[in-house]
Amino acid sequence: MDGSEFDRKTTGPRLFSRLSIRAHLEEKCPEREEVCQIEGCGMKMKRKDVDKHMHEYMKAHMAYLERKLKEEREMRTELAQDNLRLRQEEKKRKRDEETQRRVSSSERWNLFRERLQFLLDVVAKKKQERGDGEGAAEEVEGSLVVKMTSITPSGSQDAESEGAAGGLEGDVKIRFEMNVAGEMQRRQRADLCHCKLQHIASRISARKAAGDGFVPVTPAEKAVSVLIESGFTVWNPVDPTQMQRVSASAFWQAFEDAVVLGPVSDGSS
Repeated sequence: MDGSEFDRKTTGPRLFSRLSIRAHLEEKCPEREEVCQIEGCGMKMKRKDVDKHMHEYMKAHMAYLERKLKEEREMRTELAQDNLRLRQEEKKRKRDEETQRRVSSSERWNLFRERLQFLLDVVAKKKQERGDGEGAAEEVEGSLVVKMTSITPSGSQDAESEGAAGGLEGDVKIRFEMNVAGEMQRRQRADLCHCKLQHIASRISARKAAGDGFVPVTPAEKAVSVLIESGFTVWNPVDPTQMQRVSASAFWQAFEDAVVLGPVSDGSS
């Protein structure tokens, strides 16, 4: 057997053996070292430990996901509770404001009636002192005068007189300054709510459409109705000494003019 033939007979088995060993190492050997292919891991381990590593990793990952899910649920629960608390606080705030508005409106109305009654008592006393004749009655009838001025929600007059409670709900207020003719020292003042700015036009339209059948709704409208029934006349800015009685429609027109024109300053208040 020459050398070339020997090489052929021995090289083949050796090559096959090396290929088999490589295949064993690459495909089957449990001792072969591998690198974990999970993103962000890169841990080196024996092949036999890969399954255990993957199981532990997946177990830890599932625990992480469950923990994150629990945290998210807790966060959503807290957010829902916060939203509920805010809604409840907002409802309570609105209820408190509405209660305060009603109390304030009632107090304003009572004050208006008290000050009106004071002037009516003054006139009644004057009438009694002058006698019950027809002339005296006519004189007394024309001696009550009222000046009406609009106070906007942001008006400085209102802010000074009402403080933090002024302008609740954005209502326009009407300032009624009542007095017996020629007796400014006895002037009585009361501020009553009318309506929101955006509702002024609809209130005027409702009054004009109803005519004599108009039913006052707002405190200021009710005050106008009471003043008309009580024999008041409207303050004349052109001639304050003029005490001539005006018709009910003219009285309402003066009230609506005051509402539409807004705050007026004559330097006397």
